[in-house]
Amino acid sequence: MDAKETVQAISSAFEDVEFPRHLGLRAAMSVDGSWESDKQILEDITKNRDLHVERWQDLPLDELKECSIALSYLDSQGLQFYVPAYLVAAITHNDRALASDLAFLFTPPEPAEAKELQRYYYERMAWVTGVKKEACISAMRHMVSVFDDDILSLRQDYKRLLDMDFWQPD
Repeated sequence: MDAKETVQAISSAFEDVEFPRHLGLRAAMSVDGSWESDKQILEDITKNRDLHVERWQDLPLDELKECSIALSYLDSQGLQFYVPAYLVAAITHNDRALASDLAFLFTPPEPAEAKELQRYYYERMAWVTGVKKEACISAMRHMVSVFDDDILSLRQDYKRLLDMDFWQPD
């Protein structure tokens, strides 16, 4: 699949996801370092400081880049809304930094790691099924095809992801 077909597959798979009004990018960033955890405050931050768009396709690249740390703190609903925007931005702009952030997000914890960390990962990634999973896999395959083996080792990271049980097609 070329870049255009991959972007189309992502757009189709994630066309109906809704903006996460309870925890947007800016609110998720405030969770970093356990700065904030009160659900009402996070909802207020989302309401008052997040960029509100009805469609993830309308998120500007600058917003995605500025808030990429939020990927570590979004819940399953938030990831469903923001991940396709990050995937499309990484693909269309050939953006290594965003591709690296996504590779980190997509990497499951090692089996020997704490059970709580594993539970956290699988709860957040519960949306990765069916056509959404297929779209993510297509995006990862695209990353393998376009990134060379540079200092970030993105090609190798995505190859490893594609070999993992979690990322096998349903």
